Amino acid sequence: MFMKDFTRTTPSVLAAELLARPVTSGILAGTLVETGRGWQPVETLRMGDAVHTLDGGLARIIGLDRRTLRPDMGQALITLPGGTLDACSDVQLMPGQHLLIDTRNDPDLPDDAFALIPALALDGRMGCTRRYPLRAIEVVTPLFATEEIVWANSGVLIHCPGIAEGAGRRPASDFFPRLDVPAARALLARQDAQLAA
Repeated sequence: MFMKDFTRTTPSVLAAELLARPVTSGILAGTLVETGRGWQPVETLRMGDAVHTLDGGLARIIGLDRRTLRPDMGQALITLPGGTLDACSDVQLMPGQHLLIDTRNDPDLPDDAFALIPALALDGRMGCTRRYPLRAIEVVTPLFATEEIVWANSGVLIHCPGIAEGAGRRPASDFFPRLDVPAARALLARQDAQLAA
């Protein structure tokens, strides 16, 4: 009864609301995503394309959010070096982009095999570094019927939102715990300690 009537909102108003959101997540142009046609740069994806997901199925893209990240926005990127998190080559990540990582039987997450962490939590760990873009870069967010985890650069697991969530929103996953930056860094430190033991 009191729901917003979207039929009275013009497309230009909706587009302006979306563009007003800061660019903090999404997949940067040049990142390879596994599709039904093989590995494709994310910027070549179109609505209707099928993308391989963590659960082993192909999910159809029903929306694409495309933004431009410009150097004057002052937004740093996180560089994940090739070989880290099973990436076949270096991957540039938006700091708010969530990745799915193995919790390796973490004592603080005993019932969870995986957790979603923001890329910013990787800064300074596992060879990851922060850098500022020198040129404009397209940021693409594939939108699915429901949230999905997709494969990027052969092994990196990237969270993509459902169409109802929309781009630029933090994941509200019912399947995996979502850790904030301090909790994610604590998890990564515990993993480092386990490897060193």
